[in-house]
Amino acid sequence: MSKWWEEKKLVLDTARKMAEKGLVVGTSGNVSLRLAPEEGRELLAITPTSRYYDLLTPDDIQVIDFEAEPVEGNLPPSVETMMHIGIYQARKNIKAVIHTHSVYASAIAVAGFDIPPTLDDQVTFIGGEIKLAKHALAGSQE
Repeated sequence: MSKWWEEKKLVLDTARKMAEKGLVVGTSGNVSLRLAPEEGRELLAITPTSRYYDLLTPDDIQVIDFEAEPVEGNLPPSVETMMHIGIYQARKNIKAVIHTHSVYASAIAVAGFDIPPTLDDQVTFIGGEIKLAKHALAGSQE
């Protein structure tokens, strides 16, 4: 059994809940969790690309380093791996990333709106307004 089995199970359980709640369709979206560094190497557990969450086991969750090099697992990690790594590098306090395609967020994005800071928690935990990113192909540098 993997030494990261519990962490990998948490990633998978989260991805399944995300799908059950309709926050993603099919194999879209992804989940990652920052792991404890090992020998000075930053690590994360992440869902594999193009796989249905209900067909996965914790062993299918990939462990990679911040260079996207595999540490454990045989499946390719999420096509959005570099986005996850970028978030972890930019925000050392972030422990997990959940990338959904929720109906409301998607509708706001299609309409071209930023999300204004309407809740105190949004200001406290996110830093305020959520800016709309320009469209780019999944997994691209953009």
